[in-house]
Amino acid sequence: MIEGWQLYEAVINVPAEGAFNEFSIIFESPTAMYIDDFRLVPLKAASMCYVYDPFTLKLMANLDDNHYATFYEYDDEGNLIRVKGN
Repeated sequence: MIEGWQLYEAVINVPAEGAFNEFSIIFESPTAMYIDDFRLVPLKAASMCYVYDPFTLKLMANLDDNHYATFYEYDDEGNLIRVKGN
């Protein structure tokens, strides 16, 4: 757990036809759960995710193969002032 967030991973077996019509996630928890992001990646693949500010279109974070984040902070003029993360 990092700052109250937890990573869940699962392997999903895709039928030999290579497609499925429905996908469900069932959490049996008495407390509320929030899903920050969700991604499906082939088992042996490398994957990077990028998060952009919807107004300035500046890079706010990227997530590596292990889903660890690097965050980018900008000043009021839009200049990069800090990079935090792994």
